[in-house]
Amino acid sequence: MNTPYDYATSVALVRSGSDYFDRCCQLIDQATQSIHLQTYIFTSDHTGQRIKKQLIQAARRGVKIFLLLDGFGSKDLEEQDIADLKSNGISIRFFSPLYKDRPFRIGRRLHHKLIVADDYKAIIGGMNISDHYSGHNAEHPWLDYAVYLSGDVCEKITRIAMSLFNRRFRPVSVFHAIKNTNQGIAVRIRQSDYMRGKKEIPSSYKEFVQLARNEILIVNAYFLPGYRMRRMLQKAVRNGVSIKVMLSAKSDVPVVKRAMNYYYQWLFRNKIAIYEYLPSNLHAKLAVFDHQYVTIGSFNLNYLSEYVSVELNVDINDVAVARQFHAELDHIIETSCHRVERQVVRSKNPLSRLLDFISYQAVMYSMRVLYLLTRKDRINYFR
Repeated sequence: MNTPYDYATSVALVRSGSDYFDRCCQLIDQATQSIHLQTYIFTSDHTGQRIKKQLIQAARRGVKIFLLLDGFGSKDLEEQDIADLKSNGISIRFFSPLYKDRPFRIGRRLHHKLIVADDYKAIIGGMNISDHYSGHNAEHPWLDYAVYLSGDVCEKITRIAMSLFNRRFRPVSVFHAIKNTNQGIAVRIRQSDYMRGKKEIPSSYKEFVQLARNEILIVNAYFLPGYRMRRMLQKAVRNGVSIKVMLSAKSDVPVVKRAMNYYYQWLFRNKIAIYEYLPSNLHAKLAVFDHQYVTIGSFNLNYLSEYVSVELNVDINDVAVARQFHAELDHIIETSCHRVERQVVRSKNPLSRLLDFISYQAVMYSMRVLYLLTRKDRINYFR
């Protein structure tokens, strides 16, 4: 492989809903030294209040807590909640707020979602702190996944969290060299932060697509891959690789859903099977290659994730884990998805097809404009 792997003591798939939030609360409850929590959206709803309460309880027993939230995604977090967190000694910062000092310039977005406790246990995935992902009030939670890790490899995650926090506060961790004993489960912590020259997640996708010989299964919330990824997928199909993509039948961003609908014809032309998830919004971002490799985290296959946002994924090179992930996705496809047929898409009325085309052009143009407007500074900005 191009980049060496570290080794985790344990790895487990984490599902949205109670599985994810119960695990987060367990990590917070068991922490004795430090917690880093970083996310795009932190709301003041029921789920946000639950996590806030757990963080405050941990802070009161002496755990050092560093909370980094995106300045745009978490802009609706109520001032009283912020005050409560700060008054209990929790260090909280808002990453890259919308700027007023330089008109028409915006900051890159903190899109990754992580929690790491005591440099030894961590969860990385796609879930925000919101009722959408917990299924509060018996609502079906948005479909999303994360990965739980334990072991010395989690020190790397803490380092990433600290560097984004800008090291304004004194680190509470004493790092040791990670012992690569070739024992455990092979994992890589992968970043995407184009403004800082980090392109590891796109490199992982490229590597895994090129390695695939039998099957690729992609689950992606906002699937609008660029030219290079499309070329790689086309080449994989020509080499006999079967490709499936699981997308959402409905989306929290309707214009993006229409843009993805326009993309379906390209997928059909290249013999890529399309499955739409029906029960709720699909928000997951992961892929499994040949029952061997997995990449999972916050990274969408689109222009924003590659060039504008700060993203975090975990690569896993382990047959047993990959088979577990694949079995989970196969079950979802079988029980909660329908396969999109080409003739159904072709039968759509002309106005609907036109709206799909206009949406696609608008979304792709908007993504490029957002990149042009994004500040290219290599430092972090906070509120």
